[in-house]
Amino acid sequence: MPGKLHLLCAAAVGVVALALPASAEELRQKISATRVIDLTHPLYDAMAFWPGGVPFKKTRLVDYDQGYQLHKFEMGENTGTHVDAPSHFIKGNLPIDKLALRDIVVPAVVIDVKDQVAGNADYQLSGAVGVGIDTLSLDFGPSKDFAFHVAMLKANKYQIENMANLDALPATGATVIVAVLPIQEGSQAQARILALLP
Repeated sequence: MPGKLHLLCAAAVGVVALALPASAEELRQKISATRVIDLTHPLYDAMAFWPGGVPFKKTRLVDYDQGYQLHKFEMGENTGTHVDAPSHFIKGNLPIDKLALRDIVVPAVVIDVKDQVAGNADYQLSGAVGVGIDTLSLDFGPSKDFAFHVAMLKANKYQIENMANLDALPATGATVIVAVLPIQEGSQAQARILALLP
């Protein structure tokens, strides 16, 4: 459902103080799930992509008549469900392959802004530790300065764009696994995002 922001909370961050039932390390040691939700859009040729970006294209190189299938993929870093590394906007900040493992298995908190977005399509949320959203950008539509990107990435925090099935998450209690591709020195990369529900 458009208009839901999801905070991704790590144990030792100081941007926003959130009361968590356990530290992220304790949470990782006792992860269990009754249900898993895929928060990732599948990649396909006609999918939506950032205006001016590189669309997804799958080309078959080998088919079963040769014994197996093999494909080539073309797309921009920011096509599909993907993670923005801090280096996306801030030179010298963490690239995608340097995100700490402790920061990509994290508890999630849902902030539902459907009502605010219904009255103002360009509604903006302030103050967050890490954020994922189901739209193509975290900045509001007509943004020219990408202020939200700059603020988050300057703090060496990552953000996730174009997520799926966020309306299936509970307000608290889910653990999110951000399985981002570790592209060396990448500024963004596609990811399979899974939510483990208690």
